[in-house]
Amino acid sequence: MRGNVKMPPKSATKSKNSQPIEFLNWELTKEEKSAAKAYDLSIPDVFKALERLVDDGYRVSIKRDDYHKSTNVSLTEPAPSVGGVARCIVSRGPTVVDAARVACFKHFVLLEGDWGNISAATLEGDGWG
Repeated sequence: MRGNVKMPPKSATKSKNSQPIEFLNWELTKEEKSAAKAYDLSIPDVFKALERLVDDGYRVSIKRDDYHKSTNVSLTEPAPSVGGVARCIVSRGPTVVDAARVACFKHFVLLEGDWGNISAATLEGDGWG
């Protein structure tokens, strides 16, 4: 009866360990999109990069986006100290691997692995959004 396995109900309450998240709407420029598409990571390298992100404390989430007819890969930074807000960058692509490749491009190439003071305000202010 494998097909009849019931999942436990989702909890309606958040964990007391939950952190608020700031979603950064980061749309790449035309040049950045071209560079992201040309970012040549093999499938094994994409998964090694995702594993590195997880090992570094980032949360990696993959979800189908029916509105954009694409796949989203979200990277959420490690939880900051108590009371802080974790930032999340969402990347899109036509496949899981392509979306993951764009997420890795943003993190490892454009940000050089350092999210520093990036925020929704800095993205809007410098032409990235």
